[in-house]
Formats: sequence, C-alpha cells, structure tokens
Amino acid sequence: MGEVLQFCRRDKGFDTEVTAVLIAAYERAVAAIEQSGRPHSMCEVAARRIIAMASKGERNADRLFAAALATVTKSAAKSARWRPERPVRLTPHLILIDTRHSGDRRP
Repeated sequence: MGEVLQFCRRDKGFDTEVTAVLIAAYERAVAAIEQSGRPHSMCEVAARRIIAMASKGERNADRLFAAALATVTKSAAKSARWRPERPVRLTPHLILIDTRHSGDRRP
C-alpha cells in the first residue's frame, strides 16, 4: 500500500476514497506483474501510470489497472526489443560501441 503513495507529489494529494481506488488498482497491477514473471521494478512503472491518470481525474480502478498494465507491457516490450550492436574495432586501442536504442538510429 505504501509503495503507490510514495509516488504522489507532496503538495497534491488524494482523499481517502480516491486513495482506496489507487491502492486497489495498484495491488491488482502488482499481482499481475508478479504472475507474469516480470521484474518487480515494473511495479514502479505501474504506480507512476496510476498516479498520473488519477491526477488527471480518472477514478475507475479497472481503467487505472488496465492502463498501468498496458504501460508495463509496452515498457517491457520496448526494453526487450533493444539489442546493442556488436562493438567495431577501429584500431587495436579504439573500439566503437553504438549505445543508441534502435528507435534512435537515423539513416
């Protein structure tokens, strides 16, 4: 319960009823993340999405949960697609390593 609340801004808060909705959505998201075998760090991604949507006025736990899970899935897919290119040896002491993500490459 405390994890989702630590992502709230200190100057802006939610009332008790909204907080209960956020917690319900977050707990469902955590359960889904754990069940899928994704890393626990994805829980922070879910929490941030839930807070962002709630800050814009969303109060439906099902929609908050669905959006959080979609964001986690998208984030996991994006990081899974990226594969660094193999280093290129230019000279015996100089190696070129491409550190850009595949979406950042320009022709």
